[in-house]
Amino acid sequence: MKIGVCIPSRGTVYSQTVEEVIRELTDFKADWEIFWSHANPIPQCFNIITQKALDDPTVTHLWYVEEDMVIPKGILKHMLGEMAENNWTAVASDYPLIEVPSRTIYRDPNGAAYFTGCGCTIIHRDVFKLLKEPYFRTDVEWNLNVKDDYISAHPKWVKDTSKVYGYQDITFGLTLYLKNNPIMVSSMDCGQRLMTKKGGKDNNHGHHAIKEYVEVSKKRMFEPNQESELIEVYNPEDIEDRLHVTREQANQLIEKGYKRFVYGQVVLDDPNNIWEEIK
Repeated sequence: MKIGVCIPSRGTVYSQTVEEVIRELTDFKADWEIFWSHANPIPQCFNIITQKALDDPTVTHLWYVEEDMVIPKGILKHMLGEMAENNWTAVASDYPLIEVPSRTIYRDPNGAAYFTGCGCTIIHRDVFKLLKEPYFRTDVEWNLNVKDDYISAHPKWVKDTSKVYGYQDITFGLTLYLKNNPIMVSSMDCGQRLMTKKGGKDNNHGHHAIKEYVEVSKKRMFEPNQESELIEVYNPEDIEDRLHVTREQANQLIEKGYKRFVYGQVVLDDPNNIWEEIK
């Protein structure tokens, strides 16, 4: 095993984050190498280090650590253990985005992530065989319409990527989810650092004020619904056309082009076939 540590810095890395990463690598005693991106924008900062890591055939796992993460002690060993025990190929740790309890992972009823932030994510190198290049992209955004028990995902092209921020993690996660190789969710959470005040040059106490956010919301996107003897099917050409029918009726409708509805699934609303182009 060799860990390729991918740090997609856009120009600033918190020193405590680097210290925590080195601590994890030293404690785990695995073979490792850090791949840096300096002062590159999103998504290039992700794609550059991903390609560097994949160019080394001895790298088995890519560990993405964003520059502002709070990395708890033992999380690298813990996440790799979860991957081995459960035969996972991708796992992410949740973390808050703002001071009040929040999260970056949105998961289905079975615990798999529809998508997640990339702050602390481990991906086996074989996963990238499922993906087209560029692995991370910001030219597609997703209008996610959360219904009572499913997500309608409508992708559209971004006309000017210089005027948007992000999307690369949503597209990355949703692509893997729709390819039936979802990112799984670790039982350990991370935190996030935020510079609340920049140090001044006109005093001897010019250190930056940095606050850590560690409280992660555990609210799920969906709660399991009650068991029903009826089977739900939907018309892929009109996702609002949903019917609860008997098994025999469901089979007849499926023969006519309907699809069986799975609780918590992502239903693509993609008249422009963007998914076909990027998948």
